[in-house]
Amino acid sequence: MRRTFNLSLVAALSSLLMVSVAMAAEPCVGLSEEHKTLYDAAVQEGTTLAAEADHSAAIAAFLRAAKLCDEDPRVDFQVAQAYEAIGKCDMARFWYEELLTHDEEDHATLVKKERKQALDASTRLRVQCPNSVRVDFECEPGVMVSLGVELSGVCPLAGRVEGGTYELTMAAEGFQTQAFELKLAAEDGQNRIFLPPMQATVPDSLGAKVTIQCHGVQSAKLDDVDGPCGGEVDIAQGTYDMTVPGVGDAGAIELKLGDSAVVHLAAATPVEEIVYVEPSSPMTTAGWILTSTGAVVFGGGLAVHLLSESDRAGALAQRHSGSAAAQTTIDDAQLMSTLGLVGVGVGGAALLTGGLLLYLGQSDSDIPTVQAFVTPEEGFISVGGQW
Repeated sequence: MRRTFNLSLVAALSSLLMVSVAMAAEPCVGLSEEHKTLYDAAVQEGTTLAAEADHSAAIAAFLRAAKLCDEDPRVDFQVAQAYEAIGKCDMARFWYEELLTHDEEDHATLVKKERKQALDASTRLRVQCPNSVRVDFECEPGVMVSLGVELSGVCPLAGRVEGGTYELTMAAEGFQTQAFELKLAAEDGQNRIFLPPMQATVPDSLGAKVTIQCHGVQSAKLDDVDGPCGGEVDIAQGTYDMTVPGVGDAGAIELKLGDSAVVHLAAATPVEEIVYVEPSSPMTTAGWILTSTGAVVFGGGLAVHLLSESDRAGALAQRHSGSAAAQTTIDDAQLMSTLGLVGVGVGGAALLTGGLLLYLGQSDSDIPTVQAFVTPEEGFISVGGQW
């Protein structure tokens, strides 16, 4: 009974091990059901096309399968044979080499016979295309890379081409197509090429939009670009000087990519300068006349008086020394001094009268004050006022 149980257990374990080995040997088991369906369909299509000798179409089908899963060395072998059939020595050699990279743990047992054929083919093709160069392009996913007409595909991309100078182009939707010159030599061995990031495409709308709202002007210009009032203008990014025809400079505006700006331009309203002249009353006019005249007479009389007194003092000194003409000078100086005092009196009276008239002629909130002070010792006049 125990022996029967042990034999049953061994049989069960053996079956489980065989299933595990079979699963391990089967490539692409990690694909989702949807991708596995697409993969099987592509492999079947490629196999059918290869049997019909439509090798170019077969290559396209097998490459679709390889994009979904690159674990199956049988696909590598089919692609290599198809390339060799159409005379593409470099790419046939590349795919034979890809098959040979699979080891025993990487499904190599599926292509034991094919591995021998791949080794023989690689040796033969190495002689047939001695200038072959292997290239591996690394760049942003989804970028279409083309190396002349020899090799093209979505990045990452690898293959073999004949040594020489090629135009390398990179293209992707929404980005600027970039082109480079690439020189490859057979002695370089394997070339791993890291491509630069793609540059965003400049939109056809030039970059910015401007709407000009006019207030009192008819039109405007942004540099040489006409800006109709109320209309939207597509314009390149940059800094623009704004001008208004017939008016002149209206400042500057900076526009960046994607901006949508609204500019308000208003004409300055001319301001009429109004000079208000307050009418003068007759009393005020008379006051100013008397004040100014009185100041002149007062000043002149004071000057005559002071000069005469100076002359009289000198003549008195001469008379004490016995000069006969001194008395005449004293008399003349006395007369002029008296006349000067009269002028001071008349001028002072005119000043006071004029000040009074000005006071009476002004409003209560704007009352001028004119004051005259006569000091015989110092001899000066002080006039102050608030007008």
